[in-house]
Amino acid sequence: MMIFEAIDAGHGDAILLRYRSENVGRERVMLIDGGPKSARNEKGDSYIPYQTRIIPRLMELRKERGGAADSVLPLDLVVCTHIDDDHIAGIERLYGCLSKNSTCAKDGDKVDGSRLWFNSFSDLLGDAVDIKAALAGVPVQAVAASVGQGENTTRFALACGAEINADAPGTLIAVGQQPKDLQPAKVTILNPGERSLTRLRKEWLKKVEEMKKKGPTGVPAGAGGVSFAPDNAIANLSSIVMLVEAFGRRVLLTGDQLSLDILDGLESAQRWKKGQTFHVDIMKVPHHGSTANVQSEFVAAITADIYVFSANGKDQNPDPPVLELIADEAKKGRKFTMAFTNGAMNYETDKKGNFGKIRGTPVKTLAEAIAELKKDPDVAKNVTFMFRDPAKHSLVFPLAPKP
Repeated sequence: MMIFEAIDAGHGDAILLRYRSENVGRERVMLIDGGPKSARNEKGDSYIPYQTRIIPRLMELRKERGGAADSVLPLDLVVCTHIDDDHIAGIERLYGCLSKNSTCAKDGDKVDGSRLWFNSFSDLLGDAVDIKAALAGVPVQAVAASVGQGENTTRFALACGAEINADAPGTLIAVGQQPKDLQPAKVTILNPGERSLTRLRKEWLKKVEEMKKKGPTGVPAGAGGVSFAPDNAIANLSSIVMLVEAFGRRVLLTGDQLSLDILDGLESAQRWKKGQTFHVDIMKVPHHGSTANVQSEFVAAITADIYVFSANGKDQNPDPPVLELIADEAKKGRKFTMAFTNGAMNYETDKKGNFGKIRGTPVKTLAEAIAELKKDPDVAKNVTFMFRDPAKHSLVFPLAPKP
C-alpha cells in the first residue's frame, strides 16, 4: 500500500509519501517540502507549520510504529522542490536543528534526514554542480528571492552529514532521471530542465554576490479554451516534479511548476503523447491551484481520481477559475475528488480589491466557491469535495494495491 498525506502547511506545501518496502523491512517515508516560516488559519491566527504540524505528525508516525520516546524516525528521502519560502522554510528548520545551527522545535531532533534532494548552487558544493551532466541529454522547455534560505539549507544539511543529491548526475536532480534505490516505488523526475536550472544558477549566484556585499544576511533558519497568464518565476519553474509509481498506483507531485512544462516532462520521459490522456491516482495540483500554473491543456491531458489543493486562500489560491476548470471535467462523466488541506478558508482579494469568481459570481470563501460549482448538476453528481479534519495534522489517502 502507498499512503499519501498532505500536511496542513497553510499556503505552502508539506507532503508525506509512505509505502512498505521489503528491501528495508519497514515502511519507507518521504517528506516533500516543509511549508513556510509561518501561516495563518481561517481565524487569522499565526502558526508555524513545521513546529505545529510537520514534526507532530512525524512523531505520531513514530508512535504508531511503537518507537520509544527517545527514538529517531528515519526519513528515507527529504525533498525540497525549490527555494520559495512556502516550501523551503520547514526544510531549513529541519536541518538547522539536526546540525545544531538553530533551536529545535519540540522533538525536531528525533528525525533522521540523512538523504536530501535539493538543487543548490551554494559555494559549498564547489565545481561539482554540472547542469549538462544532470540532464542526461533530455531537453525540456521550462525555466530567487529565497537564496539565503537555500544557502542555509545546504550548509546545515552538509553540517549534519546529510547527502545532497547523492549519485545524481552533475549533483542536480533533473528531468529524465529515475533513481533506482527507492524500491518498490519507481520515481521519475519530470522537471526541472536545462533552461530552468541555468536561469536558477544565474539568479542564485547574483543573489549570493549581493549578500556578500551587504555582509551577513541575517536570514533566520527557519480545458474548454481557458487560458491563464503563465508563471515565469525562476524559483517556481525550477521546481522538482516527481511521478511516483508503486503497487499499481501513481502519484504526481508538481511543486510550483508550470503545468505545460510538466506535460513536456512526461513527454520527454515517453509517458505521454499529445492527444492522449495520462491518468494518476493523486495529483498535487501545481502551485496551490494558481491560474499562473494550471492550464486547460494540462487539466484535459492529465486526469486524476483525487486533486489535492494545499492552500489557505492567500494570494487567492486555489484560484476560483482553476477550481472551475477542474470541476468542469465532471461534464465528461468523470467522477473524482477535489480535496483541500484547509476547508474553512477565506480568500484574499487581488491587488484591485476584487475577489475571484466562479462562473461570474465573486466568492469570498471556499464554501461559497464550492456552492457555486455545485449549481452545475454534473459537478453535484460526479465530484466529491473533501477537507482535512481540523483536529488532524494532515489529509490522508491510503492507496490499496492494484493488480
